[in-house]
Amino acid sequence: MNLTEIELEELLLSLKQVQGCLSDPQSQNDVDLVLSLLHKADFQSALRIHNAVATSMHRPSPPYPHTHQALQLAMEVEGLVQSSQNKDGLELQSLLSDTHVQALLLAHDSVAEREMQLEPVSPPGETLTQWGGETVKIVRIEKARDIPLVRQRSCAVGV
Repeated sequence: MNLTEIELEELLLSLKQVQGCLSDPQSQNDVDLVLSLLHKADFQSALRIHNAVATSMHRPSPPYPHTHQALQLAMEVEGLVQSSQNKDGLELQSLLSDTHVQALLLAHDSVAEREMQLEPVSPPGETLTQWGGETVKIVRIEKARDIPLVRQRSCAVGV
C-alpha cells in the first residue's frame, strides 16, 4: 500500500478505537458523524478515486526524449570532428562512426518520434467510466522543471 493510499477498513478501525477512549458525549457524537460519513457510498467512491489517482501519480514517468534527430546530430558532430587531430576528437569521431552506435541512435529516433507525437485529443464530453460505474475525467498536467508556477493576482495559479 502506498503512503498516500487510505484503506477504509483501517480508518474505520482507528476511529472505533478512538471512540472507545473518548469520554464526553460531544466527541462521541463527532466520531459517530464521521463513521456515518465513511459508510456512505459517495464517500467510498471518492476514496477509491483518490487511491487510484494516488497510485498512478507515484509511478515514475518515463524519460521524455529531447529530440527525435539524434542520429542526424551525431552525423553533424562527426563531420565537425572529422578533421580534428585532437585525441578526444578522434575518439569521438570513432564512436560516432561505429555502426552499433548509429543503430542505437536510429532506434532512439524512431521511438522518440513516436513518443513526441501529440496524444490524440478526446472529443469534448468524452469521459472515462471506472471505479464503480461513476463517470470520472482525470486530467494530468506535466510541467517543465525549469518553468515555475506563477500565482496571478486573482489567486489562480498559471501553469
